[in-house]
Parts: sequence; C-alpha cells; structure tokens
Amino acid sequence: MSCMEKLYHLLENARMHNLTQSVLSFGRQRCMLETEAFLLSNATGRVLDVGGGTNRYGHIFKNNYFVLGDLNTAYVSYAKQKDARLNAVVFDATRMPFKKGFFDTIISVGLFHHMSDSDVCRSIDECLAILALNGKLVFIDAFLPHSRYDFIVWFLAKIDRGRYMRALPNFLKVIETKNRSIRFKQIENSYPWNLVGFVINNVEKD
Repeated sequence: MSCMEKLYHLLENARMHNLTQSVLSFGRQRCMLETEAFLLSNATGRVLDVGGGTNRYGHIFKNNYFVLGDLNTAYVSYAKQKDARLNAVVFDATRMPFKKGFFDTIISVGLFHHMSDSDVCRSIDECLAILALNGKLVFIDAFLPHSRYDFIVWFLAKIDRGRYMRALPNFLKVIETKNRSIRFKQIENSYPWNLVGFVINNVEKD
C-alpha cells in the first residue's frame, strides 16, 4: 500500500476526517462563511445533505427539517454521537431511500469530484426525483485551475482523495441538459481550492 493509499485509508476514520477538515480550514474563515452563506441563501423547507460526512454544515440549518446522508457508516455514526437528535441515514448518492418530491432543498459540498461522470448524472437525477417541484439542488465542488502554472492548486488536486477532479467547462458538459435550469458562481476567497457553487432548479419539464 502506497503512502497516499495509507493516508486515504486513515481518513476513512471519522475523527481523523474531522481533524483534517479543521486543519485545512485554518485561516480560511472567510471562505467558510462564503460557503455557508451560499448554501443558506438558497435553502428552504426540508433540507437533505448528500455526502455530508460528519455533519459539517448541519448547524446552519437549525431552523429547517434537516437530514444528513453519507455512504460512510463511520461518518454517520460519529455525527449521530455528536448530536443524538440528528436525522442521519447511510446511503449511496446514486440510490437514495426517500419518497419522490420529499425535500425542498438538497445540498452537497465536495461530493462530485469523487464520482465518475455517469455516477454524477445518476446522482443528480436521483436528487431531482426526490426534490419537490421548484425545489433546489445546491452544491459546491472544487475544480482544476484555469492556468497550468497554478502549481498550488494542481498539487492539491493531485493529493485529493477524489479521483475525478475536473476542469469547470468539462463538468458543465456533464451536467447540462436542455431540461435543467443551472446557475453557478465562484465562491469568493476559496483559493487555493477553486470552489464553485451551483444551483439547479427542479422545474417542470416540457
């Protein structure tokens, strides 16, 4: 097992994952505030966090009906230990155990660069199926830098656990269809992570 594989395996532990997230967030409070503001400003009603890990963003939805979901059982167990009242479910982001139209908002942060193109499409389709009409899929992800000389961002992309880090134009080609209303914007102060936020409205199809 390589050093990187050992590191990735270590990060499957919920406490190590949490510690790493805290360390990487040090000195980046403005980026965190921008991320939270983007999520909160687009969220209403019942909220589902897909790939929510150890529940980093649940605190901003204290006035909403909120559900945390993740594929990693250890992350979900850890989150429930920290908050016994938390609604938390283990599931695959391409097969979600919820009724159609149940949620008003679905959020996700840093999920899709861990998924292949086909799984991204399946996950988005699944999200739209369980969103209410005019509900919103709100997500943020990291992307490759625009410049080949931005070595810091390239290095971070190389060591990231996500195997599918993409350039933004390539990702847009994956998710754009004629029946989707998509907005996106750069998350301010996110360098060197090159974060972009997206909103897909679940509008009625023609």
